Amino acid sequence: MKSRDIWEMTPDEIRNKLDNAHSELFNLRFQFSIGQMQNNARLGQVRRDIARLNTILRAKQLQPEQVPSKASPERAKSRAKQVPSEASEAPAEPPARKRSRRSASEAGEAPAEPAKRQRSGRSK
Repeated sequence: MKSRDIWEMTPDEIRNKLDNAHSELFNLRFQFSIGQMQNNARLGQVRRDIARLNTILRAKQLQPEQVPSKASPERAKSRAKQVPSEASEAPAEPPARKRSRRSASEAGEAPAEPAKRQRSGRSK
């Protein structure tokens, strides 16, 4: 099932397709368990169809909420109060510099002595 076709459906049609897909998946799992399944790849196809249906259904549910309405003058004023203008702000301090990961010799420090290896308790 193509996502283009699903986008053209109504949410009720998508729910019906989703119910049909779930029942088909149940039947395919049952066939698989008793060894009657002829096409094993169909399980994955149905699972992907279910995921696609759920995704598009959820997107359609969220779609009306995401459409921006024309901003009213009151909303624009309140938004202007929340965001201060850049001209009135004092210049920000530069961010603190991070220490580089240079070795001790590059940083001008004396190199650390290598750790001495300890011998095992056995003697040779």
